[in-house]
Amino acid sequence: FRGEANVNLTAEHAYQIGRFLGWYYGELKKQKQLDEPAKIVIGKDTRRSSYMFEYSLVSGLTASGADAYLLHVTTTPSVAYVARTDDFDCGIMISASHNPYYDNGIKLINSNGEKMDEETILLVEDYIDGKLRLFGQEWKERPYAHKDAIGCTVDYVAGKAVKKVSVFQSVRPSKDGESITSSVDASHYLSGEAVFVLDGKLVSVSEFTSLKPSALSTVKVIKDKNNADFKKYAEEAKKQSTTGVEPKCIIMATSK
Repeated sequence: FRGEANVNLTAEHAYQIGRFLGWYYGELKKQKQLDEPAKIVIGKDTRRSSYMFEYSLVSGLTASGADAYLLHVTTTPSVAYVARTDDFDCGIMISASHNPYYDNGIKLINSNGEKMDEETILLVEDYIDGKLRLFGQEWKERPYAHKDAIGCTVDYVAGKAVKKVSVFQSVRPSKDGESITSSVDASHYLSGEAVFVLDGKLVSVSEFTSLKPSALSTVKVIKDKNNADFKKYAEEAKKQSTTGVEPKCIIMATSK
């Protein structure tokens, strides 16, 4: 999708692209019986209209129930790389490459980090044109997400700027826990997908990562949502949270 900003590529087009992709990948997950929202990563160049298109895409994605992860100003290869390595359903790059500054484009990238297949792009175009037929029926409009199903917006680049939190480097995990340095992505620390627990109490990421390794006896990661500790602390965290992000792991530590 490419053209002069707000002439033949408008903010409304971007919103509709977001609406379709958020709904489409969410439906594919439901068909696989996966109880989780679609995850889509977005990058942009520095054109003035790129910010407008970014916000429009996010509005469409989250209105359809997808979570939007923002890489902000970056390159197309970086969006492709993150889409592939971080298990995103797809990636979106807002850029018109070497076209004049008043042009812009919305490039769609699949989960393998490659150009989106033509079949999916045609589905997006059909939706914009109001003639979408998919999953055995015609769709004039996509249903909106409501309440907790509305998607989250995550500042993903902040987490990617952190390689590892130093307090985890020399802490020995408990025998029933997983290795933190290999199993927990640093982006979770800042996106709110990890919940931190110290001596049985919820603590902030800054408080947890300020601890010295020598002060801790055990550290473990719990990702099993059926685990009693996961249920307990995830529920506590959701009550305190204002972001609506669903916890994906509990990081527990005990002091010496």
